[in-house]
Amino acid sequence: MRRLFFALAVAALAGCAAHPNPPVNGYVRVKSVEGCPYGDSEPSLVLGTDLEATLRELIAGRVLESPECWYEKSNGVILLAAGPLCLGYDEFTFSSENGKWELLRSRRVDFVMCHERVR
Repeated sequence: MRRLFFALAVAALAGCAAHPNPPVNGYVRVKSVEGCPYGDSEPSLVLGTDLEATLRELIAGRVLESPECWYEKSNGVILLAAGPLCLGYDEFTFSSENGKWELLRSRRVDFVMCHERVR
């Protein structure tokens, strides 16, 4: 019984491992972020505090729904998907040129098809 408890405790703690700290003005790729489902097809990102503030300034005034998920589309292009992905969400694409970030595209995705898995 003790072994079972120990194994469950280790598994629970492993699932709670923190993401690596990104550079303040950069990001790190992570396998997944809780609540963000597209981490398998596009790398999930954890942004540094300054980079996140810079990108949020570009979309200031917008009310964003949760979850807010950051992904890397291609080298240097960052995507923010905000809102429940199966109910409609906002999508923002950012790019950096010569160290200056800009908003490339902003769109609302209302028509979404999500299929539940049948067990």
